[in-house]
Amino acid sequence: MKTIKITAMVFIVMSTMMAGCKKTSLDPASDTSLSASDIGLKEDRGPIKKFINPANFVSGITNQYFPLTPGDTFFYEVISVEDGDTTTEQVTIAVTNDIKVISGISCEVIHDEVMSDGILTEDTYDWYAQDIYGNVWYFGEDTKALQEDGTYSSEGSFQNGVDGAVAGIIMPGDPDKYIGQTYRQEHYVGHAQDKGTVLSTDETVTIGLGTFTNCVKTLETTPLDPGVEEYKWYAPGLGHIKSIIEVGGDEHEELVGTN
Repeated sequence: MKTIKITAMVFIVMSTMMAGCKKTSLDPASDTSLSASDIGLKEDRGPIKKFINPANFVSGITNQYFPLTPGDTFFYEVISVEDGDTTTEQVTIAVTNDIKVISGISCEVIHDEVMSDGILTEDTYDWYAQDIYGNVWYFGEDTKALQEDGTYSSEGSFQNGVDGAVAGIIMPGDPDKYIGQTYRQEHYVGHAQDKGTVLSTDETVTIGLGTFTNCVKTLETTPLDPGVEEYKWYAPGLGHIKSIIEVGGDEHEELVGTN
């Protein structure tokens, strides 16, 4: 499910020198080192996986572009066209009061349901946590998607630390720092390999609920579905409000209500 999970390897910030200037970089694909000066770590550089420990995470998710408050519910409508056929889906995303502990870190549990013609086509539990610098990490998901034969597939499910899977960043604490850079949102080879790129942080977006300013715009791709490009917009104080696939598909998703 790609409604609010913007997929998984690890968010890395490392320092490089180019033409005498320091450049902050996101490269979650590698497992090299962190730059203390870039993300505020007091210790010396070390493997990125060392950062994934309880001491570097906080309770609650308050990132202004990806706030998750227990009890909140978001409703989306997804309209897609394939081979001339139009499908409309209703997506409900509920921020539960549940906590799932992964690698010693308390992650918020988000319940995501997709309905089409009154039939449950996807049922997913996502796990998120925020670090001490405001970055929202995606620690995995337990998903079940309806297949043509009537069974449900769990393909795409993963959890940080299990079978080589590694958590990734879904939304940086300061997106302005990473405009134009590509990073992995999840990393489970052959199963979950979404990548994100921050394109802008000053977008104005109009949907049925109104006009929103200073929105973050991202591009998502995955080597598991080459040729497909998905653009997403996030409004400050609200989160994900719109998605569009125009390259490699035809899909429009929009926030239609909250509770």
